[in-house]
Amino acid sequence: MRNKVSKLIPSNEVGKVFSVLSTLEATMPFFGSLVYSNIFAATLATYPGAIFLMSAAIMLGTLLACIFNEMYCRTKHLSIENA
Repeated sequence: MRNKVSKLIPSNEVGKVFSVLSTLEATMPFFGSLVYSNIFAATLATYPGAIFLMSAAIMLGTLLACIFNEMYCRTKHLSIENA
């Protein structure tokens, strides 16, 4: 992912973007565990499997974002070659 990000942004912004990405990567486990714990506690009595549905929705969203990113990068790459 970092490879594609570095190609999409200006070279003088790479360090800033990578520092933001690193910060997000470091804080996600903390916030993820808070969200998962609260959702599990809230849905335990009514639908204990809701946490798995949420996980599947997040993974599906991530998959769609990756597919969109790949298609966008290929389209951009082809338009640069054809110019």
